[in-house]
Order: sequence, then C-alpha cells, then structure tokens
Amino acid sequence: MFPRYAGLGQQHKGYSLAFSAEIPEDIGFTKEIDGITFFIEENDVWFFENTETYLSVNDLIDELQVTFKEEITTAIN
Repeated sequence: MFPRYAGLGQQHKGYSLAFSAEIPEDIGFTKEIDGITFFIEENDVWFFENTETYLSVNDLIDELQVTFKEEITTAIN
C-alpha cells in the first residue's frame, strides 16, 4: 500500500491510497491477514501516521473499500 498523488483523498487532500503487488525494498510496516501480506515502505509511513486504516471488501461492487479513523490524542495541561 502506498500514497499516490492523485484524487481528492479522504485522509490527506490530494493523495489517495494505492496498491501494488511487488517485493518490498525498505519495509516500514507489515501485516499478514488471511494469508495476504500487506506492507508499507518506510518512506510512505507518514501517510498512515495518526490514523487507523481499515480495509474491507464491498460485496455490492466487488471492490476493496478503504476507511480511515483518525486517532484521538489527548493533551494534558
């Protein structure tokens, strides 16, 4: 998964989330789900900071659906 400079973007304006099937060079994050390994290159980690990224399949259109949930940080005075 990587940020692509295009589109409106839900989390970062001007960027959208893209996918590519390739061998990673410098892994910043990796997670295996149902036998599929997802990874983010170290230089793309900024796109995912302070958010939770959720991938699901939209069965109505048979496509991946991506949603972001912004992490809440609490400031203590």
